[in-house]
Amino acid sequence: MDLRNEVFSHQEKLWILCIGQEVSKKPLSPLLDMVDWYNNQLLAKGLLKNQIPFEFGSKTLLATTGFLQVSRLLIFGIGDEENLNLTDAKNFLSEIDKALEGLGEISPWIIFSKETSSAFISEINKSRRHSERLSSASISVSVN
Repeated sequence: MDLRNEVFSHQEKLWILCIGQEVSKKPLSPLLDMVDWYNNQLLAKGLLKNQIPFEFGSKTLLATTGFLQVSRLLIFGIGDEENLNLTDAKNFLSEIDKALEGLGEISPWIIFSKETSSAFISEINKSRRHSERLSSASISVSVN
């Protein structure tokens, strides 16, 4: 599936874009960049102006511009993507679960960059079954 089709195939009301410190060194991963492009590059503009933090646990809620079928984008900072561990995965799931509860959302689409630790993502996939709000979430990793 190409990136455009993947973006427009998701009908979730909330998309969570997981952003780490690599955004300060490299362009956004292709899938994250595609979502941002269709949202008038609000993420990139916010990052350039240092309005969107990427430290682990930081959260920024963005409205969408209407080009996407999603209502809101939650930018979740994950810090150093390459060195995330199992403890970080449990903390991530706890923080996301609290955010979803606060927003009254279930089953988001969660997008990680290709730099994100594979052990971290594996733990997310394994442990999310313990959360009602996350058990049916869609998870994508930008690989290009």
